Amino acid sequence: MKKDKPVSSTIHILQYFAATLLPATILLVVGLSYINTLTTDISFSQSKLAILPTLQPLYQDTLNLQKIRGLQYHMSATNDNSLQVKIDSLQQETHHLHESVYSAYPHMHKKYSDIHIKTKQALRQARLVDLDPEKIFYNYSSLIFDHFIFLQNIAKESSLSLDSDAEISTLVEISIIRIPVITEIIGQLRGHAGVWLYNKEMNKHWPQINYMFESAKNELKLFNTIITSLPRYREIKNILDTSGISEALNNYYRQLQSARQSPYSKQQSNILFTKADHIIESIRLINQQVITLIEQRLETRIRKQQQKYIAAIISILLAILSMTYFIYLFYRKNKLAFSAEVMTREELAVSELRHRRIVDTMIDGLIIIDTDGIIQDFNPAAETLFGHKAQDIIGKNIKLLMSEPHQSEHDQYISTYIKTGKQNIIGINRELTALHKDGSLIPIELSVTEITLGNERLFSGIVRDISERMHVTKMKDEFISSVSHELRTPLTSIRGALRLINGGIVGKLPKQAMEMFQIAYSNTNNLLHLINDILDIQKVSSGHIAFKYNALEVMPFLQKVIHENALYGAENGIQFVIRESLPGAQVYADKIRLQEVLTNLFSNAAKFSGKSTLVEISVTQTKNKIKISVTDHGNGIADEFKPRVFDRFTQSDSSHKHKIKGSGLGLSIAKVIIEKHGGTIDFISKEGLGSMFYIEIPEYKKLNKCSSGAC
Repeated sequence: MKKDKPVSSTIHILQYFAATLLPATILLVVGLSYINTLTTDISFSQSKLAILPTLQPLYQDTLNLQKIRGLQYHMSATNDNSLQVKIDSLQQETHHLHESVYSAYPHMHKKYSDIHIKTKQALRQARLVDLDPEKIFYNYSSLIFDHFIFLQNIAKESSLSLDSDAEISTLVEISIIRIPVITEIIGQLRGHAGVWLYNKEMNKHWPQINYMFESAKNELKLFNTIITSLPRYREIKNILDTSGISEALNNYYRQLQSARQSPYSKQQSNILFTKADHIIESIRLINQQVITLIEQRLETRIRKQQQKYIAAIISILLAILSMTYFIYLFYRKNKLAFSAEVMTREELAVSELRHRRIVDTMIDGLIIIDTDGIIQDFNPAAETLFGHKAQDIIGKNIKLLMSEPHQSEHDQYISTYIKTGKQNIIGINRELTALHKDGSLIPIELSVTEITLGNERLFSGIVRDISERMHVTKMKDEFISSVSHELRTPLTSIRGALRLINGGIVGKLPKQAMEMFQIAYSNTNNLLHLINDILDIQKVSSGHIAFKYNALEVMPFLQKVIHENALYGAENGIQFVIRESLPGAQVYADKIRLQEVLTNLFSNAAKFSGKSTLVEISVTQTKNKIKISVTDHGNGIADEFKPRVFDRFTQSDSSHKHKIKGSGLGLSIAKVIIEKHGGTIDFISKEGLGSMFYIEIPEYKKLNKCSSGAC
């Protein structure tokens, strides 16, 4: 068989690549671009879907305000104080609705704050029956208008009302404009008609009533016209059928005509008010169906986009496989030619240019230094981050960009790594502060890797500005802390009141009532413990708690902790015993925080052990560390739960026979405290045999203070 001749010309090589690899490369580039577009579209659709749950509660909030407006207006005009019960009920519902929206959607806080405050003020004034009825009506109408504007702003900011799908945009217009307008017309009609009926002014104001009815009918016609214009008109028409509303509106109009001819009757007034409520409720249900339709359309679009995304991924994989196959065939046929002609000067220049463009267009900063810490490369993203121009900074020491203590210790980092291979910073992601040209500090994430070019040893650092992330984390921590503090104060008062009741301050109560008060008191205590644990872990994690380190002799300290927990152990049928001791051993620790850790381990062991068993405590030495172990003989920890033992808000009870009380934060707090001491915490457990939790802390006499976190 005749063998193929190897390609000996650069032109032939380029021809081969153009004929075989170019189509696959084009497919790959197009596919990647398409995937990027699909990813953006999916994210955009998901963000729109996430905002939809806010529309219905806000619309319900508006309906409640309309009802309160009508009732308060009627009560102020007629002095009918029996309506106050309904107003109070609607006040309560509206208040809870506001609080739920306000807490469920924190990203809306700033936008929702003004309208939230105005609503609270309006609700507080609802009991002032001596207010002018017309002023009440005007104030509420202004507030309701603010709600409508807020709904429309939400839709605009989330691009719901400007969706590329005309059907979705139209349905959004129906939900946030057409339906609220209809309900507001009927709401105003309901409020005015009751008062005019009472004041015997129906004939005088009948032209206004006619105008409102015609407006409501026209809005319904416009509603149906808009639906008729949609592509899937038949399907949507069956769902959003407004014929019942039109008929109910006509009946209501006829009843008003009848009422204007007869003397005022409170019963008749209430019937008319209820009829209007039923119409508004029917419209609310239609609005709910509209939002459901929008959700369905968005979910369907997301599913289709995800299917396209998967298909694009498969296409790209096929392109990569075909490219690999063609390269393999080319290499087999032209092995000799590759050794002589593949890397020409021109190709090297193209390759260097390509890599230069990749580096220059990176979002993250890239800094390359040599073994002396001298900067060799500094990309545009790094220029933006640090404020230095590449031509000014290249050739200078990297310490120019560092804050203390890293500035003083950097040369030692590199020297230690080159001599020992010990990776203090190499190959590890770290968060630290860097120094801007203007002297300000920048929080960054740094990842350093070693690269070798020929005989030259270099280090590349990828630098990312995490100011926004730190700001978001700080806001989250402050929010959690604020909410926890706000909860703790009323809970403390509630617990005090319940304790007085349980103590008999209000006299002897029925047995069933006492049981309920005891349950409430117990659950209040549990909530307070949970809030205190949340605050503790927040303070420890954020560094707001100052650790007071001192030399601490382990055995006397351990015996004291056991003595203080003996009563708790006895309540659970448990006895704490020391199996191994280490007289004279000392650690450098914060006594209070270390006691908190051991108390948590002791209480866990007592809770999860069987009755009449021992919890064994051992103190041993491993290298330069003191190891304290706590062993129970309970049911152990299930294998599937072990990776989550130190996670927040987790608990394991493999026995499934009783409910273990606790917040699930104790071990998480313990882990943070021990790590602050430069130590570790871990466990060994086997189902059915029990668990051993242990901590290891550097021994005091061999501790180099600044080599651990306990400084």
